[in-house]
Amino acid sequence: MSHSKILLILFLIFGILFFSNQVFAYDDKTTHPALTDEIVDFYNLSFPNKQLTSQQKEWIVEGSILEDTPPRWINHFYDPVNKVGWTGEKAGSVPISFVQIFSRFALSQEKPLSAVEWANNIVIQQMYSSYGGNRTWKKALEYYADGNQEQAYKTLGYVLHLLEDQSVPDHTRNDTHAQEVSAATGDEGSPYEQYAANKYNRQTIKKLNISNNLKKENKSPIIQPSIEDYLISLADYSNKYFFSKDTINDKKYQNPKIVRDDGEFGYGIDENGREFPLVRARILLDDYGKIKTEYFLNTDKEKEILSAYFSRLSHQAVLHGAGVINLFRKQAQDELVNKEYPTHLVKYDWSKIKIPGVTTIVSIVGTGYKIINTAKSFFAQASATLGNAFSSIKDSVSSVFKNDQNFQLAGQVSLNQTSKTQDVNIPASDVQKPQSNIQVDTKPQQQLSVLRQSASQEEDEENQPLQKKKTEQPEIQKQLSQPTSTPQQATTQQATNFKQCNFATSQSPSHLKIIINEVAWMGTSASANDEWIELKNISGGEIDLTGWQLIDLKEDIKIILGTEDKRGIINKKIKANGFYLYGTHR
Repeated sequence: MSHSKILLILFLIFGILFFSNQVFAYDDKTTHPALTDEIVDFYNLSFPNKQLTSQQKEWIVEGSILEDTPPRWINHFYDPVNKVGWTGEKAGSVPISFVQIFSRFALSQEKPLSAVEWANNIVIQQMYSSYGGNRTWKKALEYYADGNQEQAYKTLGYVLHLLEDQSVPDHTRNDTHAQEVSAATGDEGSPYEQYAANKYNRQTIKKLNISNNLKKENKSPIIQPSIEDYLISLADYSNKYFFSKDTINDKKYQNPKIVRDDGEFGYGIDENGREFPLVRARILLDDYGKIKTEYFLNTDKEKEILSAYFSRLSHQAVLHGAGVINLFRKQAQDELVNKEYPTHLVKYDWSKIKIPGVTTIVSIVGTGYKIINTAKSFFAQASATLGNAFSSIKDSVSSVFKNDQNFQLAGQVSLNQTSKTQDVNIPASDVQKPQSNIQVDTKPQQQLSVLRQSASQEEDEENQPLQKKKTEQPEIQKQLSQPTSTPQQATTQQATNFKQCNFATSQSPSHLKIIINEVAWMGTSASANDEWIELKNISGGEIDLTGWQLIDLKEDIKIILGTEDKRGIINKKIKANGFYLYGTHR
């Protein structure tokens, strides 16, 4: 077997193994959702009367993640100088022809499109039906006109991902940057992409204060007439002013130019005429003893260079992205107006149409991704098969908690405590405080979480259904004071304006450092009713639980934390790494 055939086989094996395994690194802590977050923030600052809601923002961010579903990303390149998409160039020691064979064999039977073509090619995107399907700009507008805002904004997120990739020089200078298969190709990939991925996510990018700084500089979203024009504009920018690792002084491109070097860096000029470090420089002696300067950009450790790249490229991505959102909302309104199609026009459902000679692509890499992603969620799926058991558990726990039956506030005490169960009193001093809730979701496949409810006026207005519960307070108090199975006088509680937490809210969860550490729902050998829930403070400081609530999805369980029981014990705080116990004891 020839050396070239062996190399091709190794390349295919490494490629398939990597790309199907990439799912394990696929989460929301990446550069794309970080940039998308900033884009939405800047749009909201720029158009205060047309702001996107937090829910719409999350839909857009989700779409910006999903556009990288294999093998969609082969269509994310656009070289504005040569007007081409990804051709397989700059893949280390592997010839272009081998890369193209790999693409046809393992990625897609269709030739990769440029990002500009991909954004609105309904036919080809529909062929990716197993890998995200039709997420074109036109489809986003169609979703909006049909009243499906969720899919409209998610699809807009897919398109914003495509735009953001045009701020990466590797994507606009036809540089494959296949660091994931470097063992087979020798290509160490993109230092710029690796730098951004390792440094910025939705939280850490906030330190740069991009959207607010752009607003202070009186910058406005860039205006273009179409999504294609936005993609070309940003691609022109990143291609003209920045190098990718393998295209430094490439003769195919006239720009950027190194205007000077100081023996350490080579410098370029940005769009504002400002000088910035463009490449690393070093002085060498050639074989004839002559001095020459070598320019390179080999690793993501080149902080001075790559930070200068990111500060400029991220700003342009945000300026273009905010403009794209504005264009989308304008065209979406037009789509609503034109929703009634004239009789001589037909609206096609491309997912139902079979075009002669056009079939759905089958991607080995994409299918491998889906298989491993399925394996990743194996335990969640296994949990689903135990639905009946979970339902029984829920009913059992609910019967213990829902009427405060045989349940006492134990606080930070030993499990050996045998005091009688007491009803819970709600001190009036605790009533007006902002409420927190610890939600116990007994629905299969949903995780337990600790949520804090915002007390802001805006969120209160959004949660009007919660306010209506004030009128139901006497009934709530009645339930809390119902007698238990042991004869004892129930404590009558004063009806107040106490705001009960519930699951019927549009708010996003704010995860804090209180977790449900353990639940003993099966009882003990002494009694099936000996049950308890243990909370844990996983933070480094003490946390006050006053006014926090413990509820389940159907709100059968409602417990107020941090209150005084009839023994006069008040346990409102959990120390750092401490525990808080609720239990029934016979």
